[in-house]
Amino acid sequence: MKRDLQHFLIDSSYTVGQAMARIDTYGYRVAYLVNEASQPLAAVTDGDIRRAILRGVKSDAPATEAAHPSPISLPADASAQTIRDTLLEKNVMSVPLVDGTGAVVDVVLLTDLLPLKKAAHPVVIMAGGRGARLGALTRYVPKPMLKVAGLPILHHILNNVKAFGYREIYLSVNYRAEVIEDYFQDGAAFGLVIKYVREPKPLGTGGSLRLCADRLQNDFFVINGDVLTNLNLRAMMAHHLENKYDMTIATRPYDMQVPFGVIDTDGQRITGITEKPKLNFLINAGVYCMSPSLLAHIPADTYFEITELVQKGIAVGGFEIRDFWMDVGRIDDFYNADETLKETTQ
Repeated sequence: MKRDLQHFLIDSSYTVGQAMARIDTYGYRVAYLVNEASQPLAAVTDGDIRRAILRGVKSDAPATEAAHPSPISLPADASAQTIRDTLLEKNVMSVPLVDGTGAVVDVVLLTDLLPLKKAAHPVVIMAGGRGARLGALTRYVPKPMLKVAGLPILHHILNNVKAFGYREIYLSVNYRAEVIEDYFQDGAAFGLVIKYVREPKPLGTGGSLRLCADRLQNDFFVINGDVLTNLNLRAMMAHHLENKYDMTIATRPYDMQVPFGVIDTDGQRITGITEKPKLNFLINAGVYCMSPSLLAHIPADTYFEITELVQKGIAVGGFEIRDFWMDVGRIDDFYNADETLKETTQ
C-alpha cells in the first residue's frame, strides 16, 4: 500500500512547531526532512520534538534542531522481510524507500509488517497507587487520573495502547478506584474492552497480576499507571516473542550529573579528581512484556513487586525506548509533563 508522501515529507524551512503539527495531523508520529530532490536529510518523531522541548528548544526553532540527521532508508525494491528485519533491528517505526536517485518514493510502517492480531495480547495497567509523592494533588484523585494537557494520565496511556491495536485492557485499581471506574466504565466509549482487577489491599505490581492470572492466557503487557510514552508496543511485543524471553523490560538511558568533583583514591592518597562527572544508567521504564508462565512464580495474597521475578532465573530481555517517555511520579515531573504535552499538542 503506497502512502501519500505529503503525510511524511517536509522541507528544511519547517519549524519545530510546524513539524509537530504535520505529525499530529496525519498521526504517523514521524516526518522526514527532504531536500529539493526529495532525498531524506533527517527524521523527526513526536518523541524527538518533546525531548527537544525539554532541552529548551522553542517551537519556532528550525525542525532540524529536534531531528536525527542521515535517517536510515532502503531501496524501493527491498523485500518485506528485509524491511521488517531492518525496522526491528534499528528499533524504529518507519523507513523511507528510495529510488536510484535517492528520492523518497514510499514510506513503510512497522505496523504494516507485524502480523499481530488485535487483542491477542492483553494489557494490564497498574492504576492502584495513591501517588504519595504528589502530595495534595492526589488527596481526592488517584495518580493515574491527574490531568496532563487536559486528559488524565491513564487516558493518554490507553490512547497509545489503542493506537497499536490492543483492545483487551485490565485496570488494576485500589486507591479511589471509583474515580477510574466512573470515567472509563467498560471501555466501550473508548473503543476498548476494560475489565477491573480490584486489589483488596495494596499488593504491588506482581501481587495484583496474580488476581487476574486465570484471564491472562497469552503473553501480555504490564504498564505502570504513571508513565507517559508513545512506545511502539507492537515492536516491543515482536522483540519479546522472537527472542523467546519470559519477560522483556522496557529500558531508558538516564544521565545524572554529579554536582561535585569526584575524588579517586589509592588508600589515603588522592590520585585524581574528576570534575562534575556525568553518570550513565539504563533504567526500568515501567513497561513489560510477560509470559503467562511467570504468574506461577507470584505468591497469592502477598505484596510482590514484578521486578522480583528477575531473581527467579527466568530469561529476561531489554527493549530500549527511543520514543517519547516521561515518568510523572513526582510533583516536578508532573508539571513538566503537563507543560511539555501542552506545548506539543497546541
